[in-house]
Amino acid sequence: LPADDVYGLTTTPSTADFPTMLRDGSELCARILAMSPESRAKTLSLSAPDIAKVLFAPGRREEFWRDVERIVDPNTGHATDSVQWRIMCDSLREAANVQVATASGSESSQEQRDSWQDYARMYDALIGTPCIDSFMRGYICHFFDQVWCKESGRSVQDCTLLSVGCGTGAVERLMIDEMGVQESNLSCFDFSPSMVEISRNVRGLHQVQVGNALEMGPEEYGVHDVVYAGLNVYQYLPVGTLADAMERAARCTKPGGYFVSDFITTDHMRWYPNLMRSYDRKTASLRSPYVEEEDGRMFMCSDIINITWDTPDQRLKINDSGVHRRWLAPMQRIVDEVRKHYSFVQVLDAQSLEQLP
Repeated sequence: LPADDVYGLTTTPSTADFPTMLRDGSELCARILAMSPESRAKTLSLSAPDIAKVLFAPGRREEFWRDVERIVDPNTGHATDSVQWRIMCDSLREAANVQVATASGSESSQEQRDSWQDYARMYDALIGTPCIDSFMRGYICHFFDQVWCKESGRSVQDCTLLSVGCGTGAVERLMIDEMGVQESNLSCFDFSPSMVEISRNVRGLHQVQVGNALEMGPEEYGVHDVVYAGLNVYQYLPVGTLADAMERAARCTKPGGYFVSDFITTDHMRWYPNLMRSYDRKTASLRSPYVEEEDGRMFMCSDIINITWDTPDQRLKINDSGVHRRWLAPMQRIVDEVRKHYSFVQVLDAQSLEQLP
């Protein structure tokens, strides 16, 4: 305002919290970007890219954790204040748009190969490593020790395995390094080229390719002792395709071979955390889950925003991952589909390894 129009000034009583700072800065950037070049040249404000540098500075990390931990149960990761949780998520989502709008030419010109590209860079810290540590290592080890070796009479080194939806290859690398699977006996694929790139370049997996569970067949994918699919891969497939996907998995399994997979059930919502974090607190995932019904089927949906300071310049990177949707198929339906192709089906709790009825 012109000086003559200012009737008084007040000092704010305290420093703005993280979501307020983020929202105000995002709105200021949006207004500056909407100005004409002429008007923008006359303003005394910083440029939008300069404001973005302040918004996403490395020092904001402690401000974020200070404010988010006030509204999240440290033991469960569940939000304790739904209103403040929504404010935090909305502020980050708005800031993600500003980050895209103010990106430098080199950043904005990078080719976006698929919707998982940014998520792939954060996946291991948020999902892969915590899930391996909490339950995946346990049930995979149980399979090889208590099922494969005892029933087949063969060593793990002799097992050939196809991994469906391998993601970043963290689990496959675990099978090689800790379980004894020979790398030459392990093949894998993922729908996302970005995930495949990480599997190949970071995990060092050579027999990895871009693929689709709804297109797999023995001609291209081979026939293996074990077909493995972790982290409820089959529940991300389009509704109505489970039977086809299972039939295709069976065709890639040798006679007498095994299908090993994990699935979420309808009670997953009670456990599912709003906040997931990496061990080093540089990366976090904010998740707002809900259940919806469509044509008599239940789906678990989760609106996901991933953030990380694990970047070359240590500045905040926000990835609005959108809504992830998984079909909560009744376990009996899943068991029935598996039983059509395999002679024996055993259902275990993935964490306790107790057999379920």
